[in-house]
Amino acid sequence: MGATSEAVVVFQEQEFDITLMDIKMPGMNGVASFLELCKLKPDAKVVMMTGYSVSSLIRQAEDNGALSVLHKPIDMSTLMRFIDNARPHAGDILLVDDDVDFLQTTEEILLLDLRMPVKSGLDVYMELKKRNRLVPTIIMTAFHVEESATIDLLQSFNSTAYLRKPFKPLELIDLIEAIVQHENLEL
Repeated sequence: MGATSEAVVVFQEQEFDITLMDIKMPGMNGVASFLELCKLKPDAKVVMMTGYSVSSLIRQAEDNGALSVLHKPIDMSTLMRFIDNARPHAGDILLVDDDVDFLQTTEEILLLDLRMPVKSGLDVYMELKKRNRLVPTIIMTAFHVEESATIDLLQSFNSTAYLRKPFKPLELIDLIEAIVQHENLEL
């Protein structure tokens, strides 16, 4: 989602387990939007992101209950840890940033853990496939031996890649870049 005012509207209309919001945005900045979200839902779980040194805005976000402020480029393992800790179950994440390339990259690639509390990664993937809603998918698991048959099955589909947990953030970034480059070549 690009514009913060749009994010506030979407936040009003839908429940999110966690919100990732850039601090420096055109128009209403991310902190002002964050404060609006807090008025709508005081217990909202929001992680702010920034690529700039905006100490007064960072302090304002932290003073008003932001879970954390992550500095860009974002360390993916830190981001995943915040997401895992903030969500009691798999759910929706609202991502607000003015970097269209960043948004499109994250929107068009699914990062899917094979072992999840409600549905397995295989179940989620097969449901998306059945609904013809597949996007390039990166499957991941820390249980590579136990899940080897599932990994083999998922890798037999063209739109999947695999990461063995724990992985280094650069491995994920390299894999995302390779997928994006491959998708761009097919256009």
